[in-house]
Amino acid sequence: MIIRKKRVIGSNYVVGRQGVNMNKKKSKAIARAIMVFALVFATVMTFALTSCGNSDDKAIRDEITKQLDGIKSLDDTAVNNLLGDSINSLGLSSLGIDNGDFTKAWLTGFDYSVDNITINGNSATVSLTLTCKSINDIVATYQSELTDFANSGGAANMTADEAAQKSGQMFMDAVNSTPAKTTSIDLPCTKTGNVWMLGTSNNNELGKAFIGE
Repeated sequence: MIIRKKRVIGSNYVVGRQGVNMNKKKSKAIARAIMVFALVFATVMTFALTSCGNSDDKAIRDEITKQLDGIKSLDDTAVNNLLGDSINSLGLSSLGIDNGDFTKAWLTGFDYSVDNITINGNSATVSLTLTCKSINDIVATYQSELTDFANSGGAANMTADEAAQKSGQMFMDAVNSTPAKTTSIDLPCTKTGNVWMLGTSNNNELGKAFIGE
């Protein structure tokens, strides 16, 4: 297929009078970047979940509650501490999207419950139920809407900047419209001295919950 008068749509599509060509490599790169961000988000949270003093059950429960309540309430300080600079790697600003707006839209509807804490000496397992928006679902909705728009010919007369803004709008629409899903995970903990630390494998479990695997 010969494509003429090429215009970029959200760094994913090239549009011409005779058709649409999807740049799969760039599309997958955006999806990977968002998923890596979710894993980094979970990893930072993992290393933050430490506590000491009082009973073991209370120490673990109080610290997990403290961290997850910050996300649930969309507290700016708590969320920013978890995000750090990792969100900048997404390049959302090129689509006219504010990082804070994306994060709050993604975490809207987040909820959790600490269902059970089983302690055996210096080892423990925390059973959590998490409710959050799936990154996989957001990306799938975004890419589907972007494909439909490109195929409709609506982008044919757009400049690159206009197309980027439209792509950003569709991305945020996907984030806002994606319903939260509920999943259950078990997080192992170990105790050293008077400090409980979540195990190194927890970032995988938390990351999978955020990604939606």
